[in-house]
Amino acid sequence: MNVVLLGIPGSGKGTQANFLKKRLKLKAILTGDLLREAVEKGTKLGEDAKEFMEKGDLVPDQIILDLIEEKIKEQKNFSGFVLDGFPRTLTQAEGLDLLLERTGKSLDYAIKLNLPKERVLKRLEGRLVCPFCEAFYNLETNPPKKDLLCDFCTKKLIRRSDDKKDLIATRIQVYQKKTEPVEDYYQKQGKLKIVDGDAKADLVFERILAVLKK
Repeated sequence: MNVVLLGIPGSGKGTQANFLKKRLKLKAILTGDLLREAVEKGTKLGEDAKEFMEKGDLVPDQIILDLIEEKIKEQKNFSGFVLDGFPRTLTQAEGLDLLLERTGKSLDYAIKLNLPKERVLKRLEGRLVCPFCEAFYNLETNPPKKDLLCDFCTKKLIRRSDDKKDLIATRIQVYQKKTEPVEDYYQKQGKLKIVDGDAKADLVFERILAVLKK
């Protein structure tokens, strides 16, 4: 099963991608992680991406698609993949379809985590991440077991720099302008499934599983 997660910033895509990875043995593909890994390893694609990242420019779609293709081809012990953070534009969605066709695969579902805009600010203000193992938490929907400490490595949790109030509105505007057309694209393909994301993380996950079983 191959799945794309869509949703406004703060809707819980990262948390649900991790749940799907564990429960359904899907390969979780996060574009940010792909770029960091490629740069750290010094691969050809990593060096190409680094040139743009050091200038503060967006990494071209083709480099990201090539990185995704490499990761998909590594899936020997997984039953599929879940993509979080890609595609974010209509061009990327079309490029992903071409990539999957070329590798003999196809996308089964595009799941949108629906969250009212008025809830976004509170959700993002409560979001925390472990700087060591990069585990995600949310004080409202998925809190750590111990106050501000990672459940896995016990490091002190921090707030992401892009979760500051003055940046949230901009991120929402960008999503509405560039990513909502992606939802229409998958709707026309009959692959878009909308899940109510305004609940505790474990309940949202049960809702996703119910959709996948239909």
